Amino acid sequence: MSSDILIEEITEALVKAHPYIQIQGSGGKMFTLSTAINDMEAYTKLTEYQITGLWLRHLKEGHLKKMGIEPLEQRSQILRSLQKLWHIPYVPMKVFNDPIHGHIEMHPLLVRIIDTPQFQRLRHIKQLGGTYLVFPGASHNRFEHSIGVGYLAGQLVQALNERQPELLITKRDILCVQIAGLCHDLGHGPFSHMYDGMFIPKVLPKREAKWKHEEASLQMFDHLVKENKLEAVMQEHGLTLPDDLDFIKDLINPGAGRPEEKSFLYEIVANKMNGIDVDKWDYFARDCYHLGIQNSFDYQRILRFSRVCEVKGKKHICIREKEVWNLYDFFHTRYSLHRSAYQHKVCKIIETMITEALVKADPYIKIEGAGGKMLSPSEAIEDMEAYTKLTDHIFQEILYSPIKFKEIKEAQEILQNIICRHLYKFVGEISPEPQVVRSQDELELAEDVAMSRPSGEDVVLQSEDFVVIVISFDYGMKDKDPINNVHFYRKNDPTKAFKFKRHQVSKLLPVNFEEKLIRVYCKRTDERSLEAAKKYFEKWCMDNNFTKPQSGLKGLLTQIETVSGAAPTGPGPGLGPIWSGVRCSLVLSSLTQPERKENMIPITRGIKETLLPPPPPPPSENMSQKVPWACRAHLMFGPPDPPSALPPPLGGAAGDVGQEARRTGVVDEVRANASVSTPPPLHHSGVGQLSQYVPGSVWSVVRDDPHSAYMRH
Repeated sequence: MSSDILIEEITEALVKAHPYIQIQGSGGKMFTLSTAINDMEAYTKLTEYQITGLWLRHLKEGHLKKMGIEPLEQRSQILRSLQKLWHIPYVPMKVFNDPIHGHIEMHPLLVRIIDTPQFQRLRHIKQLGGTYLVFPGASHNRFEHSIGVGYLAGQLVQALNERQPELLITKRDILCVQIAGLCHDLGHGPFSHMYDGMFIPKVLPKREAKWKHEEASLQMFDHLVKENKLEAVMQEHGLTLPDDLDFIKDLINPGAGRPEEKSFLYEIVANKMNGIDVDKWDYFARDCYHLGIQNSFDYQRILRFSRVCEVKGKKHICIREKEVWNLYDFFHTRYSLHRSAYQHKVCKIIETMITEALVKADPYIKIEGAGGKMLSPSEAIEDMEAYTKLTDHIFQEILYSPIKFKEIKEAQEILQNIICRHLYKFVGEISPEPQVVRSQDELELAEDVAMSRPSGEDVVLQSEDFVVIVISFDYGMKDKDPINNVHFYRKNDPTKAFKFKRHQVSKLLPVNFEEKLIRVYCKRTDERSLEAAKKYFEKWCMDNNFTKPQSGLKGLLTQIETVSGAAPTGPGPGLGPIWSGVRCSLVLSSLTQPERKENMIPITRGIKETLLPPPPPPPSENMSQKVPWACRAHLMFGPPDPPSALPPPLGGAAGDVGQEARRTGVVDEVRANASVSTPPPLHHSGVGQLSQYVPGSVWSVVRDDPHSAYMRH
């Protein structure tokens, strides 16, 4: 054990104990613990006598007596000093009833931090920003999330302490980690990530360093401690100032406030190495709960199977090897939340509109800062007194401000449109290769789209009529597999860390870990401008060799019906004996646009001369009754001849219909169903052949109905 451990970790106890612990060195000279480092023979005996940090933790009165420490009162005083290092004395805890973690206890020092204006401000900042305006349940805020992270940070560090006492985790360490978890989001601005991710870059584009909320969290933490005079309270609870204040800030934005023996502590609140930290544990569970989305990740298992191992001279938190799939669920949950909620196409355009309103109003909204100085919302990031007063209420403040300037009126109109749901219209999106969009910003893309006016188009759109948003989906590390940065251990060798190779995990792992979307919206919402905007976007896509954009309008439904008949007489090609008599129909229907009837007629002509508007089928026949039929083309095929064979695949005339419909933009999504009412049931090897009906499709067996299958195209 190094002298750093003996001096820095044992601190107060060794100050009291070291004059009485005598170690014989060279020439018979006696040395204390603090002077033994000057004599190699005496220093060697520290290891021989097993006088290490772990040994001191289990030191008994008898050990001290054998070392010649007299009298008993002196031995007792040394033991009491040592015990103070390892045991957190009982203090009355405050209980919080949290909907995610249940009844949780908070240390009195944490409660003192919570009961400050700087922390209470987080009650008025929505955790998910503008997402609340799309998902009504997402009304939770940064306040409850921060309490959850502080609780989980304490749970993890105490679990490591109990599991591995040799880590020498002290009560100071535990309190510092809890405070860092509690205060990690103090710097969030109005509507959370919208403020530092969208608003600040627009109003301060020439700022030398990109401003992040973590930067404000450190400033706000200093402001909180100073304004509420918490230095003395922290010292009463055993913290050492200013060292522990610096350590807490390093935990929030990892740096180097503890020696390498404690480097693993920086992976608890904000893990920069692989992203597995208690911040995500809490917001995955909390956000899924409030959004109504299933959370497949179980943080309790990671808490149970975490331990610290040494890797290349540094200590890192490692996970039991059997939890590798739980970690893939962890990263997939992150991706799913971004896909389903955080980057939802309506959420993003609402936050874009709020940002536009804030930018217009920024010079005219003033907040009082230190010394009575009046600052705009963008200037408040430099003054924590003003920043304390900046929350989501800025929305209402702009909305109800007296109209003294044109820009305020324009900002109010934007916010009023959000309230009345008069949003910018979604035109379409494409998913290019990630490297295609890395070199272009959104304003440049909007200009490019505006310059792609199709020939013959009489509606002229400018770049300011378009909003282009570039969305990135990944597992947290761009295009890299984050599991490559996770260390694991095995049950039979818990001290040795290793990394998994892909083939050791599964052959079904994702190949790509990053996806980009380019979404285009139009500010002009009249039908004529929207149709023109789609043509602009389609031409831009073709000019750049992109695929045809997905339309925002509801498209057409393709339904394949299989009707069972007599008992099967022989196996069909690749499907087994489940096909007896088959009637196949391709149903094209417009869900929301009756005027598209004339667009469908030329598509269906040549297969069936008449465009039928039949009444919806009975509920028991198929899922078509869910569609509000504006118009519908019903194309019939079969029964097959001979009865044991499959009907002709839809690669012929019907396949041409589907392909033509997709090409002309009438189809947004194709869904087909197939079912049989007689055994044997469909199985995974059989449904693969159903792709013959719609080329390029993938079919799956319905979980609760083995006689049905479905596909999306």
